[in-house]
Amino acid sequence: MQPSLQTATLLLFVGLFLLLLELFIPSAGMLFVCATLCILGCVVVAFLVDMTWGLGFLVLVLVLAMILPSVGFQIWKRSPIGRRMFLTVPAAGDGDD
Repeated sequence: MQPSLQTATLLLFVGLFLLLLELFIPSAGMLFVCATLCILGCVVVAFLVDMTWGLGFLVLVLVLAMILPSVGFQIWKRSPIGRRMFLTVPAAGDGDD
């Protein structure tokens, strides 16, 4: 069976979806591990197709690795779980003085 770009693309999207689920479903890191394996598999399959495609997918994954954590953190802070994790700073006049 010959590796294809469709397989690499599917693995990338599955990995990104699992990372999104990790934000909202407490899984003790299992979803993160599965997502990481899917994304690494995506790069490996792309390299098996062609060196140029492999380098393209590798650059894409590295760019996404720099952008997605900050975007995910912003989304997570607004989720019900994230709101419980972060304390809000009281306003200046809300003291019990």
